[in-house]
Amino acid sequence: MGKARLSVIAAVSFFVIVALAAALLGSRLLYPRIVVSATAPDGTLLCVYQEFNWTLEPYTTSVYAKKPGETWAWFYYDHEDIVWLSATTELDALEKTLLICRGTRLVGKYYWESNELFLFDRAYRAEADYSTLIPTKVADLIRGT
Repeated sequence: MGKARLSVIAAVSFFVIVALAAALLGSRLLYPRIVVSATAPDGTLLCVYQEFNWTLEPYTTSVYAKKPGETWAWFYYDHEDIVWLSATTELDALEKTLLICRGTRLVGKYYWESNELFLFDRAYRAEADYSTLIPTKVADLIRGT
């Protein structure tokens, strides 16, 4: 086989793989979604939310938390993020924290008593913003509608 024919086969194969991946993961990659959520023993709900930006800055990732009877708190995570393909949370009852893992990497620690979020990637304590209204689509995703 000539080099030109191999190049065509490689290009076609690449586009077929990309098309299949887009078809299989399309809704996961392009539509707003809750990446992971957890509930603390005191009833505080925490969720990591990701939305596709439709720009060269692919995803905006936010963290929302709601203590029972209080308003939602929004925490900035990243506006130039890449897709989170997997995430988990882990409860630490002794420290009263929820650990947020992106894949296998620990990226955040949420303190449910003080409503604080520490982001390990940036060695940064994210400030809770109570003035940002929770988007309807986040509330709908949380309710499962």
